Amino acid sequence: MRIIFILLLTFSFIYANSNMLDADQKTKKAFLKELHTKFLKVDVHSKELDLDKAIKDIKQARKKFPLDDKLKMIDMELEHRRANESYKSTKY
Repeated sequence: MRIIFILLLTFSFIYANSNMLDADQKTKKAFLKELHTKFLKVDVHSKELDLDKAIKDIKQARKKFPLDDKLKMIDMELEHRRANESYKSTKY
């Protein structure tokens, strides 16, 4: 009887834990989708863009989702623009 109770308790814990993990994944996916929407709207070539702030923000997002390709692409575009601006300022 005790073993059955322990097994039921264990299975209920595993079930509850898996539901919590599933909810956590849904939250992360929603947050990532929100980040994609935010960063894909950024015009990398705009003169009004605060480049340092944009790079800081994308770096924070990449820390949270280091394997995401869209965030990596935006990060690379911003870094490319920074490098070009740095090159232009030293050239002239």
